Amino acid sequence: MNASHSYSMIDISGPIHPRMWHYPDPYFAPEIFDLPPVAWLPEPIYSEAVRMPLQTGTYIETAAHVRPDGMRFDHVPLERTVLLPVVCVQVPKGPAEAVGADEVRAVLAGIGPGPWEGYGLLISTGWDTHWDEPDYLDACPYFDDDVIDEALAQRFSLLGGDTPRFENPAAPSGHLRRFFQADALLLAPLANLGAVGSTRGHLIAAPLPIRGISASPVRAVWVRGLDS
Repeated sequence: MNASHSYSMIDISGPIHPRMWHYPDPYFAPEIFDLPPVAWLPEPIYSEAVRMPLQTGTYIETAAHVRPDGMRFDHVPLERTVLLPVVCVQVPKGPAEAVGADEVRAVLAGIGPGPWEGYGLLISTGWDTHWDEPDYLDACPYFDDDVIDEALAQRFSLLGGDTPRFENPAAPSGHLRRFFQADALLLAPLANLGAVGSTRGHLIAAPLPIRGISASPVRAVWVRGLDS
């Protein structure tokens, strides 16, 4: 990628701050604080520290999130999270509404015939507009079981969405365990996917290089026009 190429980038990450939503206990809201002055430098410096679960803001997960023997990020090749070919589908939903596979298939058909093996699939419901609202976690849209079946059948290598819970919070079915059996990656919750539209592109969502982790916060970026 150089300056002569006509690509553009869209930040699709949700912002992290101390008053943001978080999953129930044992998860907790991020803590951001100033470090005290250091005594080993002659001039003053200013630094911050952060304490937070790895599933904070926009994050990526491997199968080790649900299976101790699952792949961890030590063994995930960079090409699975850096400039990964992806497709984004717009399926607008309101509070506690389900995304169905027929809806996803219809939008995919309008983008192209595939095949989608190895691609990432990002599903936009528009719920990111609730990021700082009290109902963000408990009233979010979710994916029907057949969406997971479709992602597996199409052999997508990554599934992402702008909702913090892929399963129905009121009646979780465990369908993500089937998803992770294929060693696919999960990326959520995303933001600003409405600015992407329903189209193909590339994704940057590299995890932190921490050994042995099953999840990592990321700065997720949509790259448009890389193939032009």
